[in-house]
Amino acid sequence: MDSLTQITLGAAVGEIVAGKKIGNRAMLWGAIAGTIPDLDVIIGNLFMNDLDALAFHRGFMHSLLFAILFSVFMTFLVKRIYNTGYYQQNFHKIISVIGAMFMMIFMAIIINFIPIIISGKVNIIILLLGLSLIAFFGWRLWKNYYKKQKLERVEISAKRWYLFFFLTIVTHPILDCFTTYGTQLFQPFSNYRVAWDNISVFDPFYTAPFLILLLSAAFIRKENKLRTILNIGGLVISSLYMVWTFSNKSKVDQVFEKSLSEQGIKYKKNITTPTIANNFLWNCVAETDSFFYTGFYSILDKEPLVKNMIKIPINRHLIIGNENDKAVKTLLWFSNGFNSYISLNDSTIQVNDLRYGRFSDNSEANDSYIFKFTLVKNKNQEFEMTESMGGPPENQQGWVKQHIARIKGI
Repeated sequence: MDSLTQITLGAAVGEIVAGKKIGNRAMLWGAIAGTIPDLDVIIGNLFMNDLDALAFHRGFMHSLLFAILFSVFMTFLVKRIYNTGYYQQNFHKIISVIGAMFMMIFMAIIINFIPIIISGKVNIIILLLGLSLIAFFGWRLWKNYYKKQKLERVEISAKRWYLFFFLTIVTHPILDCFTTYGTQLFQPFSNYRVAWDNISVFDPFYTAPFLILLLSAAFIRKENKLRTILNIGGLVISSLYMVWTFSNKSKVDQVFEKSLSEQGIKYKKNITTPTIANNFLWNCVAETDSFFYTGFYSILDKEPLVKNMIKIPINRHLIIGNENDKAVKTLLWFSNGFNSYISLNDSTIQVNDLRYGRFSDNSEANDSYIFKFTLVKNKNQEFEMTESMGGPPENQQGWVKQHIARIKGI
């Protein structure tokens, strides 16, 4: 899921494991550990081409084995910091303050970005609230952490630290499994992508409850039981929401299969996935021999039927002779076979990942697909990926209005 959610989850899990012993430092270390798997994006961008980076993300660094092994390193590092008393030195305090403030600013930026996506402009109330929280949090860090002459000694066993880091790291890839992107949980033994397709990679309804309650808990003393109640309460609420998403998926699956049957469409396989930032509107895709049938269904629709499905040609003939090219095989694996192809010219094709749906009902428009890739033939007549594109269209505000209207069942 998105970085804000993973930071929040890591901090919340860290608080459960060690909050009573080390207070907000548990949240900070948990937030750091919860972010570590997504560092594969930086590694991929720095050292790999676009295709390899696409396959590397949510690969080994999102695996169970990585969580097991890297937790050993983190345990050794943190134990050394606290056993040597290095955490008392000003340099460590400065780094910690910078890290904590960076996390807060990053979270505030993401939260303020939501109204920009929806309305195309900054919401002044949310902006001022974010700045106020950052200022207050910074003042608290300065007063209660940096200016303290002697910080409280950390007494946590290596076994406890290992449990801390294993749980804060492993919950990251497990949470990613609920999304459509897929997570290679069993690397390096298998590149199978676990994807349960029940929640969007960004869903504020899931993140908001435990983010708000976690931030509230951060301002309460570690000895106070209310701190634990708030943190666990946030996790419980979000977990119940996650259960509700499975209920929605089951309903949508039934509606889609019924719709295909009533329209006489015989399919090989189908998939239903939630659209961005909500769990009400779902993208539905079914594959036949030569076409994909795709449409949208909102659980707020008055009639339990996926209507106005469009027929998208798969156009497999565009890759005949190039089926074994690395780029073609990787994208087919990445999209779990839900690919359609569009010819841009004699040597260039566009590959569309239909799992993420479209911005419009125009199947002929190249830019109507949310997730798409460009393949170009090289001098050896093999396809190479030159571009990976995803995200909202240029007419962002207009698309958002249509999206919200369709969520409402309009």
